[in-house]
Amino acid sequence: MVGDMKPFILCIQETKLQNCDDFLCRTLWGSSSHGFSYRPSVGASGGLLTLWDSSEVEVWSTESREHVLWCHGRLSRTGDEFHVANVYAPYDDEAKQVLWDSLSVRLDSLVGNKVCVCGDFNAVRHIEERRSVRNGHRSSDHIPFNRFIEDNSLIDLPLIGRKFTWFKGDGFLMSRLDRFLLSEEWCLTWPNCKQIAKLRGLSDHCPLVLSANEEDWGPRPSRMLKCWKDIPGYNMFVREKWNSFQVDGWGGYVLKEKFKMIKEALREWHSSHAQNLPSRIDTLKERLSALNEKGEDDELSEADLAELHGVSYDILSLSKLHASISWQQSRSLWLKEGDANSKYFHSVLASRRRRNALSVIQVDGVTLEGVIPIRQAVYSHFESHFKAPIVERPGVDDLQFKQLNQGDPLSPFLFLLAAEGLNVLMEAMVARKLFTGYSIGGQESIMVSHLQFADDTLLMGVKSWANVRALRAVLVLFESMSGLKEFGGLGVRQLREFNLALLGKWCWRLLVDREGLWYRVLVARYGVEGGRLQEGGLRGSVWWRELARIREGVGESGGSWFGEHVLRRVGDGSDTLFWTDPWLDGVSLRERFGRLFVLAETKSLSVAEMYALGWGIGGEAWKWRRQLRAWEEELLGECQTLLLDISLQDQILDRWQWRPDPDTGYTVRGAYQILTSQASVTLHTAENLIWHPQVPLKVSIFAWRLLRDRLPTRANLVNRGVLSSTADTCVFGCGFAESAHHLFLSCSFAGSLWDLVRDWVDISPVVATTLRDHFTQFTASAGVSRARRSFLQLLWLVCVWVIWTERNHRLFKGSTDTPHLLLDKIKLFSFRWLRMTSITLALNYHSWLSSPLLCLGFV
Repeated sequence: MVGDMKPFILCIQETKLQNCDDFLCRTLWGSSSHGFSYRPSVGASGGLLTLWDSSEVEVWSTESREHVLWCHGRLSRTGDEFHVANVYAPYDDEAKQVLWDSLSVRLDSLVGNKVCVCGDFNAVRHIEERRSVRNGHRSSDHIPFNRFIEDNSLIDLPLIGRKFTWFKGDGFLMSRLDRFLLSEEWCLTWPNCKQIAKLRGLSDHCPLVLSANEEDWGPRPSRMLKCWKDIPGYNMFVREKWNSFQVDGWGGYVLKEKFKMIKEALREWHSSHAQNLPSRIDTLKERLSALNEKGEDDELSEADLAELHGVSYDILSLSKLHASISWQQSRSLWLKEGDANSKYFHSVLASRRRRNALSVIQVDGVTLEGVIPIRQAVYSHFESHFKAPIVERPGVDDLQFKQLNQGDPLSPFLFLLAAEGLNVLMEAMVARKLFTGYSIGGQESIMVSHLQFADDTLLMGVKSWANVRALRAVLVLFESMSGLKEFGGLGVRQLREFNLALLGKWCWRLLVDREGLWYRVLVARYGVEGGRLQEGGLRGSVWWRELARIREGVGESGGSWFGEHVLRRVGDGSDTLFWTDPWLDGVSLRERFGRLFVLAETKSLSVAEMYALGWGIGGEAWKWRRQLRAWEEELLGECQTLLLDISLQDQILDRWQWRPDPDTGYTVRGAYQILTSQASVTLHTAENLIWHPQVPLKVSIFAWRLLRDRLPTRANLVNRGVLSSTADTCVFGCGFAESAHHLFLSCSFAGSLWDLVRDWVDISPVVATTLRDHFTQFTASAGVSRARRSFLQLLWLVCVWVIWTERNHRLFKGSTDTPHLLLDKIKLFSFRWLRMTSITLALNYHSWLSSPLLCLGFV
């Protein structure tokens, strides 16, 4: 294997050799230049050997410690410095803990270095990594091993090729004992690292290979920086270059070759116009400083002043250009929100690249590895997928039909009758500048928006959301005018609502089909807690996180529409969770009695188990973490009253029910009708309200992030992997996950504050399922007067700002302000913001505290 793989470094564990010489190492490595270091075995146990290619690796020092052999050196070609630890861990748990502690001390001293810890750790990370067909004692060594990995921020790459790396000869026992653990700096330097298990041969361990080669998946797509268009001369350069290229051949070949040529030209142009920006900015800053110093001693001349203004303008332009390049090249949401830690961005990208890497696939039960087999398998799949099978279609005997084919004399007139309406609509859209067609040519350009021939229609235009919205309007109108809607229509739907309806179908399947393949896949991937699939945090795919948001009714995924239409029908109660399933009047007891749920020790019990223990007064079903207070006893009494008339039915299974259609159940069409019939407010509509002239800009920006669910709430931090999954509870102590929707609307603390605000300004209650709905309804709750709406718009922004500020003060300063104190802050901030913008109030601040509408002249 050494001859085939030609590794730079080779680490061998359990050599069982008390002495190693160059002859033995040459036998293992071959005749090529090499170096080695070893740790002798203790009797016939243990022993470590590390070899390296001395033409590729320069090793400065080696250090032998108990159970570990360290090497420190650098790669000759790149000069990258590294530390490699060759580990053979003992079997005893106490001895292993000593090894973890000693390794942690050494790793602490190597923070910021490229470190690889590899070998036989004699421990697994999860119970699933150890398998036995015999029932017996299961070791808990994975707990301290995981703690060691997490405390030292080591990265455990996915294992490719095998599930286990150690196999006992009897075929009953197998475990994953061997692995590579890498520091973050190692992964940033070599982001394409893969951990591959090879065939084990006669050994009971599979050899592992850590590969850092970037696989060639074929040509990469051409990319451009958005900021290029802001550099003077860019458009002219592209236009002249494109027209200067002369390529002969058919159209597709010409287009491909010209794209390749313009890509190379843009690379050279970027080098001369958009690289080395930091050094250019520093040079300009030095010149600006020199001019400022000159101005301090003497009056600047007109030429100096002109140069001063020019240098300042250049610094501003180049700084914006540099920020724009950094933003696009990072491709990270955190940079979009203002974080400039480049190391974090690179680690995010490296982690995403590792997760998305396609190294092994299975085709018809056969495992394929490598670029060429995988590419061929994917190509073959889609080649066969899009081939139309030959199907014998049913015919109609003894009936004669008149067929109108393309080319018949009447076919052009039939087309004109059906399609002229679409032509008129498109021309009207272009004439009113609602749709921008595709422009061809230079100064005397021709704009084409649509082409029609026979039954073929091609709509074309520039890439913009305005064009997408215009096309949708045209197709909907044409569908209605032509009568196609009566025969199924063109299928033009509201994309957001239709997508939610499709995702809702998955949520429904995961409820009713617990034995299905996809449910079992998600259980294996994310796990189950309290009878519910876990969200998975940062590990979750975009698709699964969206399903979880629909299931929980948070974010901008249509509010709680799914949960409001799902009901749990209880039979014998054995398959229904007492606290978390909506089995009592369609609402979960966790939602109705959140405080009791937080204190309960029986969170995961079923309805049948609680019933058997006794949920009446004094029943054994009620077990609390501490003794209940008086008001909590009242909540318990209310809960027990609801349960008095509940009786379970033996021999009848529990089942889920879709309220709009109890017999058929969930359908995409029914869910789509529900979503399109809701008077939901678009994000664009709510966004228009956040930019209030009397509100500080930072508050409007905060509201913009809030409506997009971009605030660092605890739930979002858990999803991003910043906090652990157990640290997502609301700071106000209600026990629920701190999402944006919960923090600002559904939390009992926030709810009491909104009630106080409503009483202060004397407006009607607002019932909304999303933040943007709440914003627009609150703004319109005092009438249609423009001045009233403007004031309530400002007041809503004040409220969410005060809630967020109090949340942060509780988290970082230990604040314990009550809703009444926060109401006082809302009154003060709203008064100050109005006065700062030269608004003359009819009365003073004391009058404002009691009658704001009267002060503004609305009463």
